[in-house]
Amino acid sequence: MESLLDTIKQLLGIPIEDESFDIDIKTHINTSTMILSQIGIGPKNGFTVTSKDQLWTDYIDSSTINLEGVKQYIYLKTKIIFDPPTNSTTIQAINDNLKELEWRLQLAVETN
Repeated sequence: MESLLDTIKQLLGIPIEDESFDIDIKTHINTSTMILSQIGIGPKNGFTVTSKDQLWTDYIDSSTINLEGVKQYIYLKTKIIFDPPTNSTTIQAINDNLKELEWRLQLAVETN
């Protein structure tokens, strides 16, 4: 299975071997997992990314929640903070997508 940190770095267009932004990216990922935890996604005691050794399977059981939706949420949440677009229309589109993903992920938690 793939590394949570490496996946988000790739989606942001950052080479996996480039560690110069890791502390920033880990901070934003951890903010995202905190938000997801509040809607019932992830381990009950929370989850903190500290290295590239943590896998998606360490964070979430993909048999109950759509893992790709969670990946998309964490990526978009990290992107909007780490590398926000300059176009307000794009920012609004990302924020709308985040709201929809939050709603759909919460619905998935409630119906499982």
